[in-house]
Amino acid sequence: MPGYLIYFVDTDGHMYQPAQLLKCADDQEAIEKARQYIDGKDIQVWERNRLVARLPHRQ
Repeated sequence: MPGYLIYFVDTDGHMYQPAQLLKCADDQEAIEKARQYIDGKDIQVWERNRLVARLPHRQ
């Protein structure tokens, strides 16, 4: 099962707190789980060095 990292990004595009590790079967599952962390924060989902998704807090 691949490991995905969720990064919390401020309005200037800087990561501002430690990444959260997610174990997910695929990209879609990682994106669905990452949505739970949005709560007013922009999020980026990465699998190794590949950007999977950018999730803005204004969805």
